[in-house]
Formats: sequence, structure tokens, C-alpha cells
Amino acid sequence: MVLLLSVHPSREMDLRSSDRVQFLLSLLQRQGADPFGNVWTRLVAPPGRLAIRSDFVIRDSGLPDDYAPEARQRDVNDLPDDVLPFVYGSRYCDSQKLLDLAWSLFGSTPSGWARVAGNLRLCP
Repeated sequence: MVLLLSVHPSREMDLRSSDRVQFLLSLLQRQGADPFGNVWTRLVAPPGRLAIRSDFVIRDSGLPDDYAPEARQRDVNDLPDDVLPFVYGSRYCDSQKLLDLAWSLFGSTPSGWARVAGNLRLCP
């Protein structure tokens, strides 16, 4: 199992406390980084429940993320090749079920920023 649980190195200077991830079981684990700089933790989880804990404080401006109401949705055929890995399906998620759910929830909203904003309103 590979988990992305750590703060991205670009935000390490904003940490106000340790961001150590703790597993309540003693597990053999190792860390590395993916091509995007994300820190991953690799482990073999035993059958059953796995408890993971992390508690840290990070300084953040509190400013909202970029707002781009003029953003338009591109057809998948127009995407540059280097972004394709970001749209691959996942073996950890039934992509077809998720796609069907997304279309049922947001398929009637206008494409582009309006669709993204509609999704964000549903997020906790």
C-alpha cells in the first residue's frame, strides 16, 4: 500500500509542529517521493482495521484558492499528452461507477468553471 499522507515539501517551512504520521500498529514502512515531489509512505498493511494518526499545525494565509469563472472545459482530445496521467482511472476506485455518479450529479450544469463550482459546493 502506498499512501500520500505527508505535507508537500513546498509547504514544510509553514509547519508549526511535526507532521509525523503514526500507525497504531508497528509496521515496516519506508518513504520516498514521486515525480511531483509528493512524499509517499509505503507499507504492507495486515488484514483488518488499520489506524493512522497525524496531528500537526500549519500556517496558512486563509486566502481562498484561485477563482476562474472564465475557465472553460477542454475536450479530452485537446488535452496535452503530459496531463494524461492525471485523468487515468484508478485501481482503488471503480472509475465507471464514480463517472456515472458524477454525470448524474453534475451533468446538467454548464461545463467549465460552473461545473467545478457546483462540485465544490457539495464538498464538506
